[in-house]
Amino acid sequence: MPAKDPRFNIPKLEMSPPSMNPWSIEGVTPLRMSPPSMALPDFQPPDFKLPTLSASKYFPPPSLYDEWLPLPPSTMTWGVADPTLLVVGTYAPDGGNGDGEDLKAAVLFYRVPNTEGEVRGDAAFAPDPPRKKYVPKEVKLIGSIESPFAISDLSFSPHDPRLMVAVTASGLLLFFTVPPYKDSIKRISIQDPLPEPEAILSVTFSSTNPSILACSLQSGVIAIIEHSSSLDGVICEVKQRFQAHQGAARAVKFAVNNGQRLYSGGDDCILRAWSLSSRHSKPTLAWQEETSHEDPITVIQAWPYYRGGDKDRKRKLLLTGSFDGKMRAFDLSERQRPPPLIQELELCKEAISRLEPLPGLPVFDECEKLSDGVFVPDDFDWNILLDENYAGVVASCLDGQSRIVLQRQKFSSIFITLKEPDIPAEEMTERMRSGNGVEQDWNSREKEFEWYNVAEFREHEGKVTAGCGVALIDLDSIYKVDGKQKKRRGWRIASASYEDRKMCIYQVYVD
Repeated sequence: MPAKDPRFNIPKLEMSPPSMNPWSIEGVTPLRMSPPSMALPDFQPPDFKLPTLSASKYFPPPSLYDEWLPLPPSTMTWGVADPTLLVVGTYAPDGGNGDGEDLKAAVLFYRVPNTEGEVRGDAAFAPDPPRKKYVPKEVKLIGSIESPFAISDLSFSPHDPRLMVAVTASGLLLFFTVPPYKDSIKRISIQDPLPEPEAILSVTFSSTNPSILACSLQSGVIAIIEHSSSLDGVICEVKQRFQAHQGAARAVKFAVNNGQRLYSGGDDCILRAWSLSSRHSKPTLAWQEETSHEDPITVIQAWPYYRGGDKDRKRKLLLTGSFDGKMRAFDLSERQRPPPLIQELELCKEAISRLEPLPGLPVFDECEKLSDGVFVPDDFDWNILLDENYAGVVASCLDGQSRIVLQRQKFSSIFITLKEPDIPAEEMTERMRSGNGVEQDWNSREKEFEWYNVAEFREHEGKVTAGCGVALIDLDSIYKVDGKQKKRRGWRIASASYEDRKMCIYQVYVD
């Protein structure tokens, strides 16, 4: 029986698709639409990789330049006063220490000039000219000086940036003169100051005495060496030798602004500080820290870096790297001895081979005064204000990656500055610094800093044994102000791996 409710007696609804023909109105032409032209302006892609806009450990940036080295790399550094010079120390061809005859190592000198490239302009406005970028495109080997044995470390003098020393696995010291922005690099002397051949694992110049350097040896001995100029180049003499560690002494470093304090670490997992009161008296042990490291110490860095923007603006720290892949920071500004461990940062599961400081960047307002490309304050007689907010190290790790580790304000901390309407902000900041040089807040509390692993580079297929960085002033390829490209600051990073002999160059930015 049919339902009597009217809603059940409605005719069946039938639907048909609407007409898609263009509608028309009498006297009006039909509206017809065509897809817009998607043609892009004429553009010839550049023949180099575009620099990344940012870097992260989650999104590793690609390298801008790759080079396969003729010998396995052991260490590398940029020229201190010449940021276009990259120096690479190597092992022998078989990857070993060499035999002094057939199997020899070398010190390689590469020129990485400021090459101006072009990247695509704004596609929406065809007249917009291509944007400029500075890229490591024309890397050139300008010199290769043989060494009878493997190069284990390189160091430029902080007192004379034209003087460089390389140490070998047989105990030799090779001295070089490196004139800034010139290819006339010379080895001026080969010295053998040790009583018998022994591997030197690291070398460091005194921070206050231009004629003193320290070497750590395979036997656990630290040698204090005095060098002087002569008609034959450089003459070396061992002034002090003392047993610093059981097993190899792998790392040695002088304190910042104190040539009487020396730090060392080695296979016994102990971090030690030595007092060098006189060149004629035996060094004395100032303190030792033996609880924080469970694996051998591979590298030591005194902080802040003497060429950084945060010099005398941060607490004095001692950074260490170890076979366990952890970077540790000890606070030397505290009176407690041994100094307290304030941070332990795991970078990898294998050994940290190097911790090379990143040079200081100019404050952003100074960029307009500076030419584009790699930057050192020496070119401006140090009349450039450096930014204390950007400081860090390049960590080379044996897991096949290099990393950028930056010291930044602690994310969880709240910092409120004290302001006075009649006092400029810069002057107020200087007034509010603590005895350690650190900026204080309105309640006289120091700004807190921590170390963060912010970027990783993953293009190596072997153990990364070397890495370093140089400051860079580049042009922003995206943003313009009043029709001009903005400038941005960053670092040009070089890293090299042992097995595949691959050297990569990256660029990362802070702006």
